[in-house]
Amino acid sequence: MNFRMFIFLAISLSCMISFTFGCVEANALGKCRVSLGEMCVYAPEGDSRNNCYASRDRICLKMSCTCKEGWILDTETGSCYTIVMQILNWNSAQSNCASLVPNATLAIVKNSHDENFIIDILWGIGTTGFWLGGSDSAVEGRWIWPDGSSVSYTDWHIYEPNNIGNQDCLKITSSNHPLPSRTNNMKWDDLDCEEELPSLCKY
Repeated sequence: MNFRMFIFLAISLSCMISFTFGCVEANALGKCRVSLGEMCVYAPEGDSRNNCYASRDRICLKMSCTCKEGWILDTETGSCYTIVMQILNWNSAQSNCASLVPNATLAIVKNSHDENFIIDILWGIGTTGFWLGGSDSAVEGRWIWPDGSSVSYTDWHIYEPNNIGNQDCLKITSSNHPLPSRTNNMKWDDLDCEEELPSLCKY
């Protein structure tokens, strides 16, 4: 058995064990990467080592983690989501997410895949919207996520964000406006952070 085959089998076995027992904590995905990455350093430099790392990332994302009970797994990214129907203002909703699972925040949307997954989760739930993690309360017009990263991907409703009455927090909604373009078309809107809404948490 050559070294590359040994590494592949070892990674597969480790991840099958992880998949069998699921995540025991929120950091399980990261720990899978670290653990299998430590094994990859024994592969020869070059293609063998690169392939080992590639296999590690793919397997850990797909197989190493199931979410905490009551959370929804995105198998493409390893992220977990939960819907909180309790109505809270934005800051309270953010604190509530953090209290549910270590490292959980109001949902961060990095790309269209995240957006589409979130829409699939929330579509059809009768409400005026859900808090997401974006805010420009620190600097008007500079939207950031709870992890401090800038909001680069966006999916705003037409004419949004408009900051009417100092609206500094991000919600996703389909039906809070009478404009026909916003009906059955779930996109983003800025809102007063003190308004109370359900929310979507993510880790």
